[in-house]
Amino acid sequence: MQIREILKNKELSITNFELIIRDIDNKHIYLTDDAFFETYIQTVLGQTFMPRKGIFNQLISTGGLELIKSKELKNNLIEIFNHLKERNESISRIIDELVFIKHQPLIDSKFRTRRKQIGKEATYGRTIITDAVFNESFYYSNEFYEILNSSLAYSVAYKNLMQSMLQEYKKSINLIRVELSS
Repeated sequence: MQIREILKNKELSITNFELIIRDIDNKHIYLTDDAFFETYIQTVLGQTFMPRKGIFNQLISTGGLELIKSKELKNNLIEIFNHLKERNESISRIIDELVFIKHQPLIDSKFRTRRKQIGKEATYGRTIITDAVFNESFYYSNEFYEILNSSLAYSVAYKNLMQSMLQEYKKSINLIRVELSS
């Protein structure tokens, strides 16, 4: 399931952001320059979840939602496809703006990193750094530290949202089974 993969990646990102912050706080004793780049590139903050909502939209537009007997199931579906969807879109939009428009270009310019997407589909493949120059003054800068802290905060917020969504999807599956058996 896509949500589980995102959760796994967010956990790795959180661990990596915390390691880099700890390395900065301790004068770069935990990571070599190369290990920093390897750790940094594994932070997949920009990965977000795009739920498919076609069936739900069809239920709404055709009046099919009213055929569901369980009020709890209806409310659960509305929670997933309205409230959680809006939270997801809001956080995803902020992450996209921070990562792809603001932070990544700045970090790439300060460390002179060259990235390459590998894998079947470059969009969802793995990113590697093919070349970089460690910039010690930027590494210790307040600007980079703030980028790491805000990235960590958004990773935690997105992980929490994905955990909520996963729980709601599981709840929906159980409620659908009950609905179908009655």
